[in-house]
Amino acid sequence: MLLTSGVATGEETNVAAALVHSDRPSAGAADNSIDMVTWILGPHELGFVPDGASLGDPAGAFCEITRVLKPGGVLSASDHITANSASLEAGGTLHRIEESVVTRVT
Repeated sequence: MLLTSGVATGEETNVAAALVHSDRPSAGAADNSIDMVTWILGPHELGFVPDGASLGDPAGAFCEITRVLKPGGVLSASDHITANSASLEAGGTLHRIEESVVTRVT
């Protein structure tokens, strides 16, 4: 796991930034403690099951994001989307995710 954190410019003493690369990015984060979670080109991997081995737990991943976000916090997800009629398994074949899988996280 790579974790870096610090103050944005040194002038904003109330602003902290953290960059985490991990299979459990919220490990150690308290409930309602994060203003924003940014997830880039990763949500579709939750539907990828190479050789029957899942790369993630979709329900668990979004529950964990919801747990750590402060009230009014933001999940900013960027990924390739597929038709709304596609299932989560499209992540394994098309490497795309149905937009509603991410947008229904509230």
